[in-house]
Amino acid sequence: MIRVLIAEDEPPILRRTKRLIEHIDPDFAVAAVAADGEEALEKMRAEHFDVLFTDIRMPVMDGMKLMNRVQTLYPECSI
Repeated sequence: MIRVLIAEDEPPILRRTKRLIEHIDPDFAVAAVAADGEEALEKMRAEHFDVLFTDIRMPVMDGMKLMNRVQTLYPECSI
């Protein structure tokens, strides 16, 4: 099972992205979601994720900063 974390601050887009990921390939499971980059990093500290899907424009920490932090702290996670 490929564990996915989605960082997205707009609920309709988050729901659609989750459905799309899980529909395309049953090996992918959305294990967690976050409303901003800081929340996503907190979840990554607590659990392992194989893939991160992120929005670019989010409050608190945007997707660009999140991607940079994830690449540094969790280089095994695909973005």
